Amino acid sequence: MQKLISQFKYRLHQHYLRYETPGEGRANLPNHDLWNDRPESDWHWLCDKVYTAVDFIKVSKINAVNRNQQKYHHKGGARPFIQHAKKDHRDGKPLSLLDNWENLHKDGENWINDVAKEKHEEMKQMKNIVREKMIQEAPDGTLPDSIVVDVDSELRIMGEKLGRKGKSIRGVGVFPCMEVSNSYVTSSMATNTELNEMQGQIKQLSTHVLTLQKENEELKEQMMAFTAASQERQQSRVHQDNPYYDELGHFNLDDNLGS
Repeated sequence: MQKLISQFKYRLHQHYLRYETPGEGRANLPNHDLWNDRPESDWHWLCDKVYTAVDFIKVSKINAVNRNQQKYHHKGGARPFIQHAKKDHRDGKPLSLLDNWENLHKDGENWINDVAKEKHEEMKQMKNIVREKMIQEAPDGTLPDSIVVDVDSELRIMGEKLGRKGKSIRGVGVFPCMEVSNSYVTSSMATNTELNEMQGQIKQLSTHVLTLQKENEELKEQMMAFTAASQERQQSRVHQDNPYYDELGHFNLDDNLGS
């Protein structure tokens, strides 16, 4: 948000500087898209109280010198860098901040200048190193094409090669998810190691579940056999204890039929 405000103020001042005299700048409001129907009195206040102030003019000149000393500029305009990356991702492209940085520093197929090209080659090389280490640490059978360097690691690479202050990367802006640590390789390796451990734990749990299922089936079979045997013994006991069955055992069916 702070960057957007700074860009808005910069564009207003650039509009004012387009005119040869302060009076002409004051008399011409910025275009509708920039000024957005704000009161004309607000523009006059900026021209009278801010743009003509000695301290403001001094700071503006210093900032202009600093901008001219920058080695390269991206072509992303006022839109934050991360918004360009998200837009490309929504359009179906893989989410890669380094690829997006490349697109914003090229004019068609040509780089803006050699410095930007060299910076990108350095970052790309570091990214390849991280990916090679991830491939080496991956579980057996993992396809190399399935291993991708995450955005966090790309941010650390960009922070180290482009320079940064806190969570802000020079020429890129602020990324809330970026950590202060410079150990991008260690972090990537730690993340990959944790993933391997989790996969091992999942495999152990799966094996344990299968074992429990097998034991459960065996227990069910034992219970069914025990229940059947118990019912059979109970039925046999009933026959033995009932005197009616004893009487039938001594009953001569032929004699009774003949009488």
